[in-house]
Amino acid sequence: MLRRLRDALVPPPRRDDRRLHRSLAARGAGRELVRYLEEWDADLDAAWSRCPRAAWLLELAARAGVEARLLHGPAAELLRRAAPLAGEARDQEPPDGALARPLATRVSLDTALYADAAEALEALRAQRVALPPAAIDPLVDAMALAAGALVERDPEVREARAAVEEAIRWGRQRAFYDLSELYDALHAARHVELADAVRERLPTDAVRVALYGLDAHPYR
Repeated sequence: MLRRLRDALVPPPRRDDRRLHRSLAARGAGRELVRYLEEWDADLDAAWSRCPRAAWLLELAARAGVEARLLHGPAAELLRRAAPLAGEARDQEPPDGALARPLATRVSLDTALYADAAEALEALRAQRVALPPAAIDPLVDAMALAAGALVERDPEVREARAAVEEAIRWGRQRAFYDLSELYDALHAARHVELADAVRERLPTDAVRVALYGLDAHPYR
């Protein structure tokens, strides 16, 4: 479930290259985050404000070198929201169900993983240093799992999903397309709400200073 921990430190990017996808890739960022950042070149403000996934935001901040204590608030909030789901399986339909998502995105918030994540987050609370590379992947994986579970268990998302599956069963093709668009829109909107919860607790300036240094601050 968790990606293999990286053992070696990632060489820092060139300081004069502010393209986000290159800078974060050099720091070990995952493929999804790097692909998202390609769209924004060096515009950190836009990339941060429009990012649709909470886990991507936390990975961006962690890879940038934001102090662990600043990551604690948003990460703990996601875990707090997901606490009631610990131990619940998300997928009840067969693996070949009409709306089965790729295996990597089909979520079950395992109780043991939740407990491990909660313990790890508590350790972040007072740390005034950046997370070591080997500690970032487990954090990001836990946050992605928590966010995925929260979205998939959202009542409106589940209701929309059921409506799409009913349209498939009855062969209602036109309704299927309309309901699928609604389902995808709700799914994306719930992820954005969780990303907003991260943004509320972690300012862009903290990421900018960590990524580029104090000289990047507009008042310096």
